[in-house]
Amino acid sequence: MTFDFQSIANRLAIPAMSLDPEGVIGSANAAMAECVGRGANALIGGKLSDCVVDQVALAEFLSSNDLGPCEFRLRGDDTPVRVVAFSVALRDARGILLTAFNLTSLRAEERELRETCDRYLDMATAGSDALHEVELPPNEARGAVRIISVRRVNDKPVFREAVQNWPDDVIDMSFDPEGMERYFATVRAGKPYQDIVWRMRRDDHREVYVRTSAVPYRGPDGEVRGYRGIGVNVTGQVLAERAFKESQKKLAWSQEHLARAQHVARAGSIERDFTTGAVSWSDGFHRLLGTDPSQFEPGDANLFSLIHEEDRNYLRQILDNALKGIAPEPGELRVVRPDGTIATLCFEAELVCDENGKPLRLLSIVKDVTELRARILELEEAREHLQRQRRELEIAAANLMEARDSAEQASQSKSAFLANMSHELRTPLNAIIGFSEMISGGYFGEVGARYKSYAIDIHTSGHLLLELINQILDLSKVEAGRMELQESLFAPGEAVASCYRLLGERADFAGVTLLTEISPALPQLRADELKFKQIVLNLISNAIKFTPAGGKVRVAMETCASGLTVRVSDTGVGMSAEDIPHALEPFRQVGDDRRRKQQGTGLGLPLAKAFVELHGGCFDIASELHKGTTVTVVFPADRLGRVAAMASFR
Repeated sequence: MTFDFQSIANRLAIPAMSLDPEGVIGSANAAMAECVGRGANALIGGKLSDCVVDQVALAEFLSSNDLGPCEFRLRGDDTPVRVVAFSVALRDARGILLTAFNLTSLRAEERELRETCDRYLDMATAGSDALHEVELPPNEARGAVRIISVRRVNDKPVFREAVQNWPDDVIDMSFDPEGMERYFATVRAGKPYQDIVWRMRRDDHREVYVRTSAVPYRGPDGEVRGYRGIGVNVTGQVLAERAFKESQKKLAWSQEHLARAQHVARAGSIERDFTTGAVSWSDGFHRLLGTDPSQFEPGDANLFSLIHEEDRNYLRQILDNALKGIAPEPGELRVVRPDGTIATLCFEAELVCDENGKPLRLLSIVKDVTELRARILELEEAREHLQRQRRELEIAAANLMEARDSAEQASQSKSAFLANMSHELRTPLNAIIGFSEMISGGYFGEVGARYKSYAIDIHTSGHLLLELINQILDLSKVEAGRMELQESLFAPGEAVASCYRLLGERADFAGVTLLTEISPALPQLRADELKFKQIVLNLISNAIKFTPAGGKVRVAMETCASGLTVRVSDTGVGMSAEDIPHALEPFRQVGDDRRRKQQGTGLGLPLAKAFVELHGGCFDIASELHKGTTVTVVFPADRLGRVAAMASFR
């Protein structure tokens, strides 16, 4: 069966044309002529390739078995390039029947749509905007939100879409509760909202602020179904505003702090702008001048009216030098306040210049030093007074040193005299003691009881006088610094026991009970044993002497952290607190009638104290009138050795 392609092409309502095997157009209907943009007569007899831009692609299409449609760009007679899609309707050995569809308008719309999409993509990817669509159930303000954002990756748009619960999973509703209430009221009213800033929750816990605007969209029934809008990331702006407000707050605090500091420090500040000529004074400077900021305007005329007339030239010179770029040195100026008082103000200034050395600003810090200057004047007067007193004291000290040297020389002479006299007195005393003992013992034959009694009295008095001489000699050696210790290790318990045995009979005769409290395990003591016994004998003897019959004398000895402690206490007449220092003075007796009636030289306690201090120990007296006295002696711990055996007392 054969077809007449030309007749078919002419009868078809759609664009159609017939081609022979060489591609020559045999027929073309009016629709095809309009589609390709050429008249039908102009087409017949010509080649289709003359109208097609890409002739190679057309040749491949016509020679292949492809039926199409295949899109080509065509050149019209008087029109721009058209886009036409050809399809093969029939094909045989005589030729081809082609149909066509004009795609020119469609491709133009697609191109325009693509350009519009590209334009919007460029705008979307250029910023931090994100589209959002909120789907809301009827009469509800909560629903689902679809957030769409686009970014360019390797110059290609990448879309990101997220669906979340609105607004609970998206917005931090604690950020702006009042704003949330306004939002809910707006949505319930079905009205659009604009420029609402939310704090958004992100998976990475970053703090993001977004400004959103949206309009409602409605369903077929006219009811609001949700909102569509855009969100802009304004985190940087919000944080910048917050930082700005914080800096403003800090600036206000700093200004207030500076004003308070100037008030406390009684200081003020002046700033002079050489460019504008403006001068500003702080409230602190107004206080220094005694002026009211609301009534006394800053300026040179007002300032010079308050400067003391003798200091005005000095201030002019400072300002002239500053204009020349010479920074002022710290100085002082006097001002006469409106109330007539004169104040002295010290200042320090900083001159700010540009890179060429041109003065820009002069900032001065001013402080009231009126009271300070008055104090300095008082101190100068006091210093002069002290210098006069110092000279007087130096003269008095020289006199005292001369008197001290004389006293030391007299003391040394006295000590030498006592030592010599004690030595000279010992010789005859030894003879008196020896001969009186021989007489009382019958060495020269029997003597009467009366003369024997005299001899015993002479013997006893001689011993007392010898003891006094020995004490005077020891005291003079101590004062002259010639007393030497014969140190050795000994058992202090045995030494105290021997003293106890020597004085036990005297205690019994005086009716005094002698008690002991000696630690059973005492260490050895490195000291002068004879001096140690003299200390203990003097203390016990003194206690027995001033304790009435029926009283008690207690001797205690123990070790402690400080060393070895010897404590002698009695229930005797005691002393007042005022008398204790006098009891340690040589040849001094204190106390009541009983104490004064006792025989003694007043050397026992001073010698005991001196011997203790020679050993580096401590000596202390505690006493109460009519209740007794306790003397405590402590020998240093570095003088203790190994533990000695228990002492025997009877």
